[in-house]
Amino acid sequence: MEGLKLLELRLFAAPPHVSYSVSSICVMAVCESGRGIPMKNWILMYGAIALGVFALWGDLQAAVYGDFEYQVDEGNRVAITGYHGPGGEVEIPESMDGMPVTGIQMAPFIWNETLTGILIPDTVEKIERSSFSGCSNLASVRFPAGLTRIGESAFRGCISLSSVTLPAGLGVIESGAFSGCTSLADLTIPEGVHFIGMSAFLDCSSLTSVMIPSSVTTLGNGAFGANANLMAIDVDPLNPVYRSVDGVLFSTELTILLQYPGGRPGGYVIPDTVTEIGPGAFSGADKLTEVTIPGGVSSIGSRALRGNVGLTAIHVDQANPYFESVDGILFSEDRSTLIQYPAGYQAGDYAIPDSVGIVGSGSFYNCHGLSGVTIPDTVHTIEQYAFYGCDGLVGVLLPDSVGSLGDFVFSWCTSLVDIELSSGLTSIPKSAFVSCASLTDVIIPASVERIEDSAFRDCTGLSAVVMPSSLVSIGKHSFRGCSSLASLTLPASVTIIGTWAFQECPSLESIYFEGDMPEHGSTLFEGTSATIYYIEGTADWKDTFAGLPTVKQFLPIMIEDFEMVAEGVRFTITGAPNIDVVIEAAGDPGSGNWMEIFRCRLIEGACSYTDTREGLFRIRFYRVRRQ
Repeated sequence: MEGLKLLELRLFAAPPHVSYSVSSICVMAVCESGRGIPMKNWILMYGAIALGVFALWGDLQAAVYGDFEYQVDEGNRVAITGYHGPGGEVEIPESMDGMPVTGIQMAPFIWNETLTGILIPDTVEKIERSSFSGCSNLASVRFPAGLTRIGESAFRGCISLSSVTLPAGLGVIESGAFSGCTSLADLTIPEGVHFIGMSAFLDCSSLTSVMIPSSVTTLGNGAFGANANLMAIDVDPLNPVYRSVDGVLFSTELTILLQYPGGRPGGYVIPDTVTEIGPGAFSGADKLTEVTIPGGVSSIGSRALRGNVGLTAIHVDQANPYFESVDGILFSEDRSTLIQYPAGYQAGDYAIPDSVGIVGSGSFYNCHGLSGVTIPDTVHTIEQYAFYGCDGLVGVLLPDSVGSLGDFVFSWCTSLVDIELSSGLTSIPKSAFVSCASLTDVIIPASVERIEDSAFRDCTGLSAVVMPSSLVSIGKHSFRGCSSLASLTLPASVTIIGTWAFQECPSLESIYFEGDMPEHGSTLFEGTSATIYYIEGTADWKDTFAGLPTVKQFLPIMIEDFEMVAEGVRFTITGAPNIDVVIEAAGDPGSGNWMEIFRCRLIEGACSYTDTREGLFRIRFYRVRRQ
């Protein structure tokens, strides 16, 4: 896993009967997100986090009370840090060893598939990050009366949880707290909650309605996004910050459209009062067919209309000075930026107009019907996620005018067979071609200096890659999971290879290095059993390279590029870099009378020599040997 992140280490004052020791600091590995991550994979990710968390608390030697582990703070208050019981309906006691239980620490129940219910005592004030994340069979939670905060991702992925009634004293629901609770149909948010974090109830696909109380003054982006059956987001009329009109969430002045309910079918005309469409405002609204943007809208947030698979047209009022619609496709007013191609737009090929210089972020996101795209040479920038998930896209030609590609730009284009990259690129961006399973071969242009992290990860059909002599670095995970890749040649310019770059490449038999041994991570080749070949005269090579055997290659020494010049005859000797050679000459090669005429070192694999005496002989032969 990449993205290693150091966990915060908190030491609590120990009561007399509990001892603690710290022997190491735990490192937590965090998975990167991928396309449409299914809940099972979210659970796996948080399971990985749990391993780091448990290791940390293990180093602190937590006290044990029955099936529970706990820590004590300086006020002799108990926080649950672990659970090792049989599961089922679990009741947390109000006190342990005479001290009150006031908190559930980070991830003590994470990924517990045996837990079906949890009774939390009224003494508990905080449920921390990821406490019950991934508890797939957790169906009921008794929330304590004293609860004030629910931490980030606390109940994320609890797919059996159908009803949540939160206590009156609750003030904060942090980001992602109940995201992915796909069975959650009955939700009561009490008066008194003032903060609901971003994505707090994201992808709760059984929710049909929600009521936001008057006390909520901070509502994060996408708090109720991607809820496929949500028909209305209602707001208490006394709320000073937010307002609901026909089930659509706005700022109180109706100037910002914040969230459109994901389950609402048909078209939608945005009110004329709106000047801003918030980030992810239409997230997951896959039944939305058309949307009309009024003349006063000057700002459209990121992901606002991205990936709505039922959306066939985006209309813009002709009086709008900032945006324009052409055949239902959204552009900037001067048509220099293609902002959004509706994901449900007509199937087939599409030619981007030659007025366009920028293909915007996520502009073709999840356009499943798009089979081909023509990109004009006016385009210089294609932003992140631009063609993400276009699983019908077969081939792409990037003109040489394109100098910038964004991260994840062609990820999950599973039918992409052919990609011709621009000679204007200096890097292949992060996760650019993740899971492009049909891609078989790639020629990386001579302008490219960096292949960024995960660029070709899980391209299972990729069998051949041509690397340029300009390439300097190969990022982490860059070819991980490329199970058809059989051989690679890495140019002498490569000086850095990131961790796990060639992990899980079982068909990879040989990697040829043309230069010195590069800097590299300790783990490059797990699940890969290739042989490493390097050239005689290159530096720092040993018997193994990142755990794989190495073989020295002896290149032949050649005499090439003969030409007559005013001084005599000039030619070039080529071979392995940095070896010393001797040039000899003879009038009759069969006589054995060879005379040494010059010595040189093949700096960068070559040296030149001019024989100024060649004119003194009727005929002259040359040969070269190692010194």
